[in-house]
Amino acid sequence: MNKENQKRNIPKNIAIVLIGLLIVTIIGLTLIISQNTKNSAKFVAQNASDSQVDSNSENPIDPTDEQISANNQHPTINLSNINTETGKENEKAQDSTSEATSNKPSDSDPAISEKTNPDSNDTGESKPDSDSDTSVSGNNQTGKPAETTTSEIPIHSLSEYNYVALTFDDGPYDLVDLGILDLLNKYDAHATFFLVGSRIDYYPDTVKAIAEQGSEIANHSFNHPDLTTLSYEQLLSEINLTNEKIKQCTGITPTMIRPPYGACNDFVLESLPYPLINWNHDTEDWRLKDANLISQSIENTQPGSVILMHSLYPETLQALEQSLPVLYEQGYRFVTVSELYQIYGVPLVPHGLHNSPADELGLN
Repeated sequence: MNKENQKRNIPKNIAIVLIGLLIVTIIGLTLIISQNTKNSAKFVAQNASDSQVDSNSENPIDPTDEQISANNQHPTINLSNINTETGKENEKAQDSTSEATSNKPSDSDPAISEKTNPDSNDTGESKPDSDSDTSVSGNNQTGKPAETTTSEIPIHSLSEYNYVALTFDDGPYDLVDLGILDLLNKYDAHATFFLVGSRIDYYPDTVKAIAEQGSEIANHSFNHPDLTTLSYEQLLSEINLTNEKIKQCTGITPTMIRPPYGACNDFVLESLPYPLINWNHDTEDWRLKDANLISQSIENTQPGSVILMHSLYPETLQALEQSLPVLYEQGYRFVTVSELYQIYGVPLVPHGLHNSPADELGLN
């Protein structure tokens, strides 16, 4: 009986063992699969991280790049280095010269624009005509600017005299300019007049008188704006309109520009193929408006200086009447900007900013 029961239980026992083995196998497989899944996930995560690192290494992102690019379109100029090219040319011309330097002058040039009453000193500003010709006149098609004409200027001796350039901004204004011309004639002298185009129609005879006296006429814009605030088209309009007005009166096309307020940057220099002339001696006549004080300022000059004055103020003329005899006795002679640069052997460079030849040669 027991043997029969044992025989009957054999299949059951085998089944139980098989079931147990199956369960153990399933559990083992489950553990193996779970471990592999974790390893795969870890591997994928690691690869993703490495891929991101590689991507960032190849294309690093600088959050300031966009801002830098925008700022570099028309960067503000460092005027201490603006005449580096001029300095190189001077070194070739004279072994003793140092690299030319140029410092931005103070914004002392008083504003002046087209006025309903041109005799008034009220200031204002108007926009240039958007329909005006924006091509640069007076230049050839290669983009090279007209050269300053100095071939007829006599050669002077620096050892014999002290030379300075008298410059007058913001004219024409007959009450002052004509008096200045009479005074210059007494000393066989010339000056440079930087004219505002919007005033020329009011005083065309004065403009002609300046040219006939032998003084130099140059461009001081049409409406006296800060050139650094203008678009390219507005900038050319300011210069071309004034050149056209001057040429209509005199037949002469100016070859130099003085930016209003002395304001200049890379954009202005690159846009205008002319020498830009500032100054190194500001008489501050616009501020002083006192003949004695202006006279003291004029007489406090140095050889090779470009002296800034304004032909809007009678006090400036009165100061000149006091100062020119004094300076003349001290051996000073009065010439135009072009003459002064030729005397010192310093070229007037198109697209360059100039203060004075003495400064550019390191003499002052």
